Amino acid sequence: MRGGLSRRDLGRCAVAGATALVGCGSDIPTTFPPGLEPLEPNAAPRVAAQGADRYPEAITFERGKSDAFDWVHARANVKASLPRTWEALREPVVCIDRRRVHGWTITEGVEPEYPYSFRIHHVVRDIVTVEFDLVWRHGPLEGSAATPGRPTAVGARYQKVYGSSYIQLLRGSVVARQVDESVTGLEFIRHVKASSGGTDDLQQYLQDYYNSILARVRGQALPTY
Repeated sequence: MRGGLSRRDLGRCAVAGATALVGCGSDIPTTFPPGLEPLEPNAAPRVAAQGADRYPEAITFERGKSDAFDWVHARANVKASLPRTWEALREPVVCIDRRRVHGWTITEGVEPEYPYSFRIHHVVRDIVTVEFDLVWRHGPLEGSAATPGRPTAVGARYQKVYGSSYIQLLRGSVVARQVDESVTGLEFIRHVKASSGGTDDLQQYLQDYYNSILARVRGQALPTY
């Protein structure tokens, strides 16, 4: 589980007799503030041109730690229109950390005040079973004067809203901006405070997420791990 329990943490749970329980540590709810805006200004460098290709399909990162959480920022390009890219972003399985999560269930329309929303219940099975819920919401950020009703930028926010206290904080934001009719720019931010993990894990998740987006806009199967 990205930003979740280490094997040592899980072993301690088992020694404590938690193998008969679902999860380890207490299950806690957290409040998900309203909004679609990015969590903060994105510090990742813009993707550099490669020869004549001004917008190559690539991703860049910036990362760090604070007393409150570990963080990673990223920027990337997708050679697809904004509507096609947004369609891929709104597919729940695309954003799941399939490298670590063993099972999930999806409930759509959980926040009707936003155009698109879903809750993902994650299950991670190791020495014990750990479960947690993320809520995602999507909607327009900027409209188009030339084409009313068609956004030129869309945003998504997500957050852990319930589950193991070993994940004290898990939240993020995504922005997709129209560069031109065939290129979309992406901006990612992810914050995690947990009992184990770190910025390497956060960066790996965003790389996997980007690879899944590329697969979907190309009509390909999602990567497996």
